[in-house]
Amino acid sequence: MSAAPLPGPKLVTTKVRGNIIKVPDATPGLLMVGTNQKQFTLEGIWKSVTAPGPNQTVNVELDDAGNVAGISVVDPAQIARERLSEISNKVGGALGDFTKSPGAANAQDILRKMVSRIGVITLGASVVLWIALSFMTGYKIDLGFIGSQSYTLWDFIGLNVNAGGMTGPEVSHGFWGLIGIVCLLAPVIVPFISNPLAKFGNALPLVYLGIAILIEKSSINKVLQPAGVPDTGLGFTMQFGGYLSLLAALVLAAMVLKPARQS
Repeated sequence: MSAAPLPGPKLVTTKVRGNIIKVPDATPGLLMVGTNQKQFTLEGIWKSVTAPGPNQTVNVELDDAGNVAGISVVDPAQIARERLSEISNKVGGALGDFTKSPGAANAQDILRKMVSRIGVITLGASVVLWIALSFMTGYKIDLGFIGSQSYTLWDFIGLNVNAGGMTGPEVSHGFWGLIGIVCLLAPVIVPFISNPLAKFGNALPLVYLGIAILIEKSSINKVLQPAGVPDTGLGFTMQFGGYLSLLAALVLAAMVLKPARQS
């Protein structure tokens, strides 16, 4: 007669995405995994240096009984890349269906005229700028005990480091963000304006990003490195998405040197 197997730790059998809907306090926290709510505690479960916060997207490890065995925060840049991939797939599918429709030929003719009017370089640089600005990691900030957090450049220039508490800075653009959207769209609008001075609108993305980054860096430095206080070792560094955004904005600004298009 064989001996009964000894009890042991439950194996992690599934890794899924979830969202935190309640942070643990006197009672366990709550996760939304699919359509199910699951309780969790921090001890032995939480695997990230960043403190848990409401609405955080996390990777959840489930054991063979379906209980939470581990939780780690998903990098915001990774979420952005996944969203970009999802959007690209949807747009690609929609364009594939559209090209088969009766009105596709006329629409394609209109699109070709628009591209011709805007210019391949301007349009290409604008698309690169929008993608790098919104979906790539632009800045990485060291927040000490809260941990390091990555942000797209668009989120970085909207950070409010005086808010957010233990969960890190909040992102809020407000009216400054509206001005930014107008500046970022200017290069694709300029070709449709007959005034020869309109070409200077191509420089607006570079001007806006330069001012916005300087303002944000100054604001963050006042919090992370207060005057008269020894160096805290905290800070931030620009990442690839930030450099690519500025490079694309510089290409657009160079279009100011191009002769104005005659109507």
